[in-house]
Amino acid sequence: MTCSVDTEIRAALRDESRVSLIVNSTGAAGPGLRVLIGTRVSEGRTHSASQSVGVGPCGKPLEKQAAHLTVRELQVLRLIAKGLHNRQIAAKIRRSIKTVEKHRQNLHSKLSTHEVAGLTRYALSMGVMDKSRGKARGWDKNAKQLTPRELEVLKLVAQGSGNKWIASELHRSIKTVDHHRENIMKKLGIHEVAGLTRYAVCLGLM
Repeated sequence: MTCSVDTEIRAALRDESRVSLIVNSTGAAGPGLRVLIGTRVSEGRTHSASQSVGVGPCGKPLEKQAAHLTVRELQVLRLIAKGLHNRQIAAKIRRSIKTVEKHRQNLHSKLSTHEVAGLTRYALSMGVMDKSRGKARGWDKNAKQLTPRELEVLKLVAQGSGNKWIASELHRSIKTVDHHRENIMKKLGIHEVAGLTRYAVCLGLM
């Protein structure tokens, strides 16, 4: 397997919208490769990649996912997507930090995601957060300040990628990626992953 194909596979597993494109571009690949690209594994469960209406980031129907969440978990999910930390959330809902941590763990388990970016995308997909809020604030205008590379890094951050993975994907140093992230946050006035994820979704990068 060539390095370029390997990179495309890793990118597909992060960005499900590219799955069909990757499969088509590697038409000579065997069945095993097609199965790998067409699915993603999370916590021991395999989810088929899908972009259908009403389907969440892991390919599960949004209605079923939301039905499995309690009212309190939905409240915590919304606050996480707003960029609040556990201590801030605890103060908002008047519960202990330990209780908030438990709710967060339940959310990760039920939604099969392991990062703030993933939870934020779910909150937007489920309608827990309003996608139009960014548009109303004129975020499109601010996006013009970002370079093509910064937009690329922003998208990868919103997909839940860490700096090390982004550096590997873009064939750049971690220090360079750090610099891009700092520039993005400075230009947009956003300093948390949840905020960057909401921005990326509002811009249609996801």
